[in-house]
Amino acid sequence: MKQYIPLKRARFGLKSYLLCESGSGYIWKVMVHIGPAMDLEPSDDGLRSSQIVLTLEKDLLDKGYCIYMDNWYSSPHLFKQLHQKKTDAVETVRPSRRNMPKDLKNNVDRGQTIVRYSGELMALKWKDKKDVVMLQLQ
Repeated sequence: MKQYIPLKRARFGLKSYLLCESGSGYIWKVMVHIGPAMDLEPSDDGLRSSQIVLTLEKDLLDKGYCIYMDNWYSSPHLFKQLHQKKTDAVETVRPSRRNMPKDLKNNVDRGQTIVRYSGELMALKWKDKKDVVMLQLQ
């Protein structure tokens, strides 16, 4: 299944998901996007992005690893589900994601930070060149 993205320079391509080891770049697992027919693990929040992460990570859960992911995949529910499986996670997140604290959508001045906790989950926002919002499991 080819994907067409008109705004990209390379408009056509195959979409794939990779789980890599950060130090060596070793590719642990690869999934090619085949559309709705993809066999994905269920997630608590029902988001397709969470299902992709849990499918890639399935063999490494309950082993104490820490994963880093793109902000398209991260959500508070996914992080809590990973924590239940003894897997830590750190990543930037979109403040508009479901179940994110409402005050993280407000603007912050340079040098100002906003921190919110929910159990072991920390949401943090600060201003660099633009606003940065991240989630981290403690």
